[in-house]
Amino acid sequence: MVGKPNQTDIQDFTKSEAQTRTNEMDLKGLIHDKDYIADVDKKRAKENEPEATESDKKKPKTVAVAKPELNILNKSVLHDTTRTVSNFLLHYLTNEPVENIEIEAKLGTLVDLDSQNRFEFPVLSETVLNPEFNLRTRFQSDMPASEHKHFNEFLNNAFRESQRPGRVPIVYKHVKQVDLFYDSKNHGHDRVRVTRDQKDNRVLACVMKRRIADLYLYCPNDAFDVRISISDEIPVSMPPQDTPPLLTRIKDRVGYQHQDVKIDLTMTIQNDPRYESTKRHELEVEFNNTAGLRERAMRAKEGAEPSWDRRVQLFLDNIRILRRENS
Repeated sequence: MVGKPNQTDIQDFTKSEAQTRTNEMDLKGLIHDKDYIADVDKKRAKENEPEATESDKKKPKTVAVAKPELNILNKSVLHDTTRTVSNFLLHYLTNEPVENIEIEAKLGTLVDLDSQNRFEFPVLSETVLNPEFNLRTRFQSDMPASEHKHFNEFLNNAFRESQRPGRVPIVYKHVKQVDLFYDSKNHGHDRVRVTRDQKDNRVLACVMKRRIADLYLYCPNDAFDVRISISDEIPVSMPPQDTPPLLTRIKDRVGYQHQDVKIDLTMTIQNDPRYESTKRHELEVEFNNTAGLRERAMRAKEGAEPSWDRRVQLFLDNIRILRRENS
């Protein structure tokens, strides 16, 4: 006869059954609890890591920083100077009948006609002057020989640096020419310029240069101001051989072409029978391919040339680099 279990046996059985169920639940929990397993793996990995040295502890922790956006629209904003110069060029490239257009910027100084000193405007940074405002000024593009030499050394160094792999190389050219200026009765007061090579006297060009428009940039923080000129170089016939030139200009020029922009450093000696010989040192920046520039301007006028403003910006940036170089 099976005896009736006493109270102690019932309690022990209950505890044993409860413990078994608990173990089963724990077993299920361990099998299915991925977070728990991940924590265990992390703990084991951390235990196996080598201890950090004192130098490691002193190293600053790198923190990922989000790249700042350009502005609230995250779009580049066209600078006022770029927009003004862009509109100036667009007008004469698309609206005016300038067939053989030349666009060049010269470094120089705006001189007050009254004081003969550099003109001073009440502004603190680069400013485009209104061409319709009548100023008693003249633009002097001549610079001291020491400045000219400095620019020559600077551009030679830029040429060498551009020859490195990955760069767009600057193309260097040194020419010596002679300009002969003749009176032209058929073209009003404009003179005919015949350009010859000094070596072989070969005729390189026979043109009549007509100035169309000027735009001035006053730059109070730099040693030089800027004059951007639009000219028309019209090919004309050679003057008669027995016609004496009004004046002769000997040119020694070094050119540095980079992409669409050409920089010329020129030393000239001008011989005019009416005056003493004069020596001048000038620096100018010009667009090299004006035919291609006109095509881009036409597309930009129709809204189909997104890179137009960027090309004008590159033109201005080259000018800024040069004028700030010796400031």
